[in-house]
Amino acid sequence: RSFATTNYNVYLRSSSFGSTTVYLDQVTSAPTVTNQTTARLGTFNVPNQLSRLNYRYVALMDGSSPAVITLSGTNTLRLTIGGTATKDERLINLDYLVFIPTSPVQTIFDNFNDGNDTANPPWEHYDPIGGVTAPPALFTFPNGHYRIVASAQQAPNCDAGPSRAGSFLKNAVYDDFYVSADLIDFDDTARQAFGVAARIVTPGLGTTGGYLFSWEPGGGVLPGETNGDLDISRLVGEAATDQIETAPSGLHLTKGKSYRFVFMGSGTNFEAQVYELPDTTNPLIRLPGNDPDNMYPSGQVGLISASNGDCEVAADATWDNFLATTAEP
Repeated sequence: RSFATTNYNVYLRSSSFGSTTVYLDQVTSAPTVTNQTTARLGTFNVPNQLSRLNYRYVALMDGSSPAVITLSGTNTLRLTIGGTATKDERLINLDYLVFIPTSPVQTIFDNFNDGNDTANPPWEHYDPIGGVTAPPALFTFPNGHYRIVASAQQAPNCDAGPSRAGSFLKNAVYDDFYVSADLIDFDDTARQAFGVAARIVTPGLGTTGGYLFSWEPGGGVLPGETNGDLDISRLVGEAATDQIETAPSGLHLTKGKSYRFVFMGSGTNFEAQVYELPDTTNPLIRLPGNDPDNMYPSGQVGLISASNGDCEVAADATWDNFLATTAEP
C-alpha cells in the first residue's frame, strides 16, 4: 500500500487464547518475485486474551519500547506468526493493522546491528560522483558499525571535485536538532574530512547545502601526533564556503580510540562537541558557532566523508550509535 511520508506507531488487532509473538517486516526487494529479502520492523507480543474472539490492540515494540517506523510511498509489509509451527494458527486470529501517524520529526536511533541501512530507520546514500569520475562509494557494516568509504578517483578525472560520500536519514527533516554519532575508526594516513551533517538540502552533484561539523588532520606528515582541526562549515553547492565556528578548534584524534561527535543547532546558533569514549560527561572540546544569515533553517541529518586534498585520495570513516532528535537529551 502507499503511505504518506511520516513516522508511524503500529498496532495489531488480534485475539488469542494463548500468548504468542507476531513479527512485522518490511520487504526490501521486489515484492513480485519469490525469495524476498526483509528487514525487521518490530514485534507484537500478543498476551493470552482467553478467547479467539476477544480482540485487543497490541502495540508494535522495539525491544521494551513502542516502535516508531518511517514509511514513505508504496511499501510491502509482511506479518508473520511466530511460535510453534502448526500450533499458533489455532491460538490467534489476526484481524488488521493500524498505522497511526506521529510527528514527522522525532528521536531516531540506529546502532546498525541489523547490518543494513534500508529500513527502521531508512538511510539515503549520498554518492554524487560514484560511477561518474570515481567507483561507487562503499557502505558496509563491519562488526555492527557503519563504514562509509568515498572511493578515490583516477586522474585526470577530477573535474567533479574531491572524492566524497555520505548517508542521510531518509524522510526525517529537522530544524532545531541534536545529532550524535560515535567515530569508531578512520584512515589516519588520508588527508580527509569527516563528520556529522545537519539541515542538509538538495543532496547531489553540485547542489548539496547545509551544515557540517567535521574533523580534518591539517598539514604536515600523516599520521601525526598533535595534528587536527575541527570545523563547523556552511555548505553551498557541495563546497564548504564558510567556517562559522567562533572559538579555537584545534583537536588531535588518535586512531585506535573512539570518539563521540555531537552537533546541535537552534535557530542561528550551533554547538559542536567531541568526547573521548567511554567518557560521555566531559567533552574534550565545546565549539560554538553562528550563522547570522540562517541560510538553512531545516533539512536532513547524517554523515559525510570527503577527500580534503588531492582528488585521488579516498575518504574512509566508520561510525556507530547514530542519534538524531530535536533538543539536547
